[in-house]
Amino acid sequence: MTTSPDDRPARPTGGPGTVRRPADRRRSSAAARVGMLVFAVGVLAIVADVVLFATGSRNLPLWLNLVAMLAPVGLAIGLVGVYLENRGAAARRAAGRAG
Repeated sequence: MTTSPDDRPARPTGGPGTVRRPADRRRSSAAARVGMLVFAVGVLAIVADVVLFATGSRNLPLWLNLVAMLAPVGLAIGLVGVYLENRGAAARRAAGRAG
């Protein structure tokens, strides 16, 4: 069975492999965005810490090590934000089906 060009779904116009975002798509929660930011700052501090250690610095400042601890804190904040966001969305969907 062959398909004619008219039977195929329309390709998105944004270029190869791109898909338009649905209009009803929600933005991420504030906690998830803050978590990403805190995680990024922590990862940058980890990279700086590793680079300084690799170049021969041995007594690194305490503040740099403390800022590096922001990576797991940011990850936890982001995961909690995503969990709460999805939990709220599931409750809204269940309420929409019940009502």
